[in-house]
Amino acid sequence: MTKEKIAIIGLGRVGRAFARALCETGFQLAAVYDHHEDNANLCVEFCENKTKYCPPEKFPDDLTLLFLAVPDDRIADVAGDIAGKVPVTSRTIIAHFSGALGSDALSPLSSKTGHLVSFHPAQTFPGLEQDWQRFSGIYFGIEGDTFSINKLIPIVNILKSRYVIIPADKKGLYHLGCVIASNYFVSLLDGALKVMATVGFSEQKSLLILQPLINSTFNNILEKGPALAATGPIPRGDTGTVINHLENLEKYKPELISLYSELGQQLIKIVYELPGSDKQKLDRLKNILLTSKQESEH
Repeated sequence: MTKEKIAIIGLGRVGRAFARALCETGFQLAAVYDHHEDNANLCVEFCENKTKYCPPEKFPDDLTLLFLAVPDDRIADVAGDIAGKVPVTSRTIIAHFSGALGSDALSPLSSKTGHLVSFHPAQTFPGLEQDWQRFSGIYFGIEGDTFSINKLIPIVNILKSRYVIIPADKKGLYHLGCVIASNYFVSLLDGALKVMATVGFSEQKSLLILQPLINSTFNNILEKGPALAATGPIPRGDTGTVINHLENLEKYKPELISLYSELGQQLIKIVYELPGSDKQKLDRLKNILLTSKQESEH
């Protein structure tokens, strides 16, 4: 059991999973709260009754850490709502989990404590029973004062994860990178599944077909970086294949032409300066992709 005394406000997917992760790793989770009492009771049960539900004004007065696990657009409002209720001291650390917002989103609580911090787990939480295990083996993006950061690092270590310190003025960029890698990958894969469906494959079968390709591509990027990991018709300068792709999209999935074109042009930029790249062919491909996109938009 660690010496920290912790409470959590907001018990949706992230808050509930984090509560369980804390309880499973020996932290003292003194109290949890959610404005939906059913969520709070579910969390207490999920944590095997190692914590208790109570309103913020009845939280212990010796809390060392308070986490707000609420939606981004509610953080400032919740911070304001509890400012006159929650019994925290000048040494209590108050944190939120938002990737996009900085610690200043908690400014309504600044009269209570100067230790405000953003503590973002770079992970997805789909609402599964084992989500609490997803706090292990990940990175946390931390932004805030030095005292808060030094208090949170041991938690990261106990969860068997790692951390990066994010400058306050770069927090939005950090989150943007996470969103492109995760959320926009969903959009990209959805496009691939729609194309595979025109062949006659179910979504499940398509995912099984594509999974080894996705995994090996990611591993290649880890080992060699994006440029050297790039394969396929564009790095080869294979204009015939690209034209065939565009013709098939025009016939079966014209709504995906713009996506294919934009991603293809970006890939050309990535591989353009590689040794041995055929710049003449790449320039031709760029014009083909650009023209196809323009035509699809008219």
